[in-house]
Amino acid sequence: MPLETLYGAVSLDDPLARVFELSPDGAHLAFTARERGEAGGDASGASRFADGGTPMTALGRRLYLTDRDGRRSIRLCAAELGAANAWRPSWSPDSARLAFYSDAGGAPQLWLYDVGAGRCARVADLPVRARLWGGDEPQWSPDGREVFVPLRPEGLMPPAEAVRASAALIEGAVVEVFCGGSEKSVPGAACTGMRQEADEGQSSNAHYIWENSSDLAAIDIGSGMSRILVPASAGPRPGIARLSPSGKWLTYLSVYYPGPGRQGLSHDLAYVPVSGGKPVLLAGALKVPPRDFYRGTYRWSPVDDTLAWLTPGGVSVVRFGDKGPSAPRLLGGTAGEVGTSLIAFTPDGRSVVVAARPEGRPAALPEMLALVPVDGGAPQFVEPGDGIRIDEPIGPRHGQPGSFPGGALRFRGSDIRSGEALILELAQGAAELRTVWRGAAQIGSVAGGREGEIFATFSDTQTPPDVVRFAPDLQARQPVTAVNPGLAGIDPGTTFVFETAVPTHDGGRKQVRTMVRLPAGMSPGDRPPAIVFIYPNADYSAEGMGFGLSGNPLPAAAFTTRGYAVIYPFVETGPGGEAGNALQEIVDTLLPQLYRAGDLGYVDIDRLAITGTSFGGYSTAGVISRTNLFRAAIAINGIYDLGGNYGALGRRGGDDMQADWTENTQPRIGPGAWSDIARLIENSPYYHARKIHTPLLLLQGRNDVFLTEAQKLFVVLRRLGAPVQLAVYEGSGHAMADWPKRQAVDGTLRAIEFLDRYLR
Repeated sequence: MPLETLYGAVSLDDPLARVFELSPDGAHLAFTARERGEAGGDASGASRFADGGTPMTALGRRLYLTDRDGRRSIRLCAAELGAANAWRPSWSPDSARLAFYSDAGGAPQLWLYDVGAGRCARVADLPVRARLWGGDEPQWSPDGREVFVPLRPEGLMPPAEAVRASAALIEGAVVEVFCGGSEKSVPGAACTGMRQEADEGQSSNAHYIWENSSDLAAIDIGSGMSRILVPASAGPRPGIARLSPSGKWLTYLSVYYPGPGRQGLSHDLAYVPVSGGKPVLLAGALKVPPRDFYRGTYRWSPVDDTLAWLTPGGVSVVRFGDKGPSAPRLLGGTAGEVGTSLIAFTPDGRSVVVAARPEGRPAALPEMLALVPVDGGAPQFVEPGDGIRIDEPIGPRHGQPGSFPGGALRFRGSDIRSGEALILELAQGAAELRTVWRGAAQIGSVAGGREGEIFATFSDTQTPPDVVRFAPDLQARQPVTAVNPGLAGIDPGTTFVFETAVPTHDGGRKQVRTMVRLPAGMSPGDRPPAIVFIYPNADYSAEGMGFGLSGNPLPAAAFTTRGYAVIYPFVETGPGGEAGNALQEIVDTLLPQLYRAGDLGYVDIDRLAITGTSFGGYSTAGVISRTNLFRAAIAINGIYDLGGNYGALGRRGGDDMQADWTENTQPRIGPGAWSDIARLIENSPYYHARKIHTPLLLLQGRNDVFLTEAQKLFVVLRRLGAPVQLAVYEGSGHAMADWPKRQAVDGTLRAIEFLDRYLR
């Protein structure tokens, strides 16, 4: 496959946001597709927003409209928007208008498309506070007269600019001051970097404030006039909002902040009358969910103004009346750990659907599904089935299940043993989920249409990503979009799955799944050279179910169409926040899977390479410092010196997020890292460079926060005489998937040539 074709492919991915919205009448589907440009865009680099405030995840996005059968698809507002970005479509209740964001005026603003007239127009000349990860979609009032959006607060500056402007003691000086210990309380010190600001007794980091603080506003569609419901200066500091079904109440999650003991992140839940008034705290210090930052904490009922949110030990529920909410009631608190994650209300609003782990359920078994009655009755526990994971409900809106034939609920799920995508059904009164569709595929955004049909982004090993429509009986599916016609006829290979017993961090053993994608025309026993894609504690093996366009760390199709197999192992370490030995744990779980792949004839064990990005780049360098199995390695934007990176001050306000990352998350150094220097050294590839004999290619973005990490590892390896190459790409950040097109093509070509040199 030509790399220009591969990197010219249109993407339907959008992190933590749905890329399409079905109109309420079911007649039309609005979707966004992302085209890679030469400017690039990186949501995980040093600068995650363009100068006007457009999030990097929105760069290259275009807005399209198609009918439900896919017979006619058009790009919306091409004349009005030109090359500007457009994203976050949201239908009016009557399906006649489509609200969305565009930066055609420089900054993100609210725009409107009139379906009947076929016209686009900007609603108001106000800057929207757009988010990286979704949750900021325009929300319509029930009567369709107003749209609720987050606005960028006036005068808000990036933290680095704000602190430099306020830290100087004399006119004309420009200085950024950072303080710790007792110095934080010295008035004359002008400590503005990494400052702690009081927000209802909680402390917020400048980085989170800059990226998430908003004025919550209602904009009149007819006049374009706005009214601020919650200013950014209010407490709790407003972040992401949701409108109640009646349209009378606006709830919001605060800007999140470091949790107790700096373990994870927390946010507060508050509400305000839409008619006007002061915000009121409803619940404080709620834990931010790991997968759905903005919508996984609480849900509105689909039928009335009943609100549910997760609390320790259960689910809390209130019902809003004309004067505000009732007293919170705790549901399911006597049935074990009910509410490990909140999924949705049932369509009739009578129960809350949560993931749950009842008392006495073994930790080795997956979580159950629990339907917790809002009236306080006993929860109904539903067994998901062996190895079944429930991902989200299928309904007309995100987090809102629809009613399918017979009143059943349906969910998108996956089989953690095989990696297959699932559609699951819970019939009324049933005690078990039933799998109604199973396939070796990737299913992303999903929505329930009329009469039981399902719309979803779909891809498998032979099908490029598109939106498809499943028939109500799920026996047939029809493409609704055709975003990548240039990929027709390309065969990215065949996927195989196997299991291996591996040691675990606590001395036990477990079965893990490995996926191998062989080049087209090859079968087990052909033993081609292979490259291993590594990123610990992520279900990386599921990547093998798609077409191979994903660029994390590199597109698999770039290798399989050139005769290389791609191995997707499941590599696991112990839990973050606990002291461990991450590199040893990575090696322990990785190597048995690779030897097993060789024994089964999938790959040539003597011609292996390994690659990863970010923590996967760290893992790549760490693995080759502990084994000489690999003939080549490619580390992309990794962290190699945990001790050196620990002290890096953030570029967005002097935060110490790298210290938190080192102690509490992936590297598993544990709290108080400097009380155990040996653990920092033992788990840093940089200090084991003399053990690295595998030829290493370091691919690095110039704008990435970890540039010095690659430079340091390169220098020490070069001085040791090891075979190493460092390629630094201008204008490129942390995620290679978001690099400018030419830079990404060059980096991938360099990786292929590197493999050809050492594996052929």
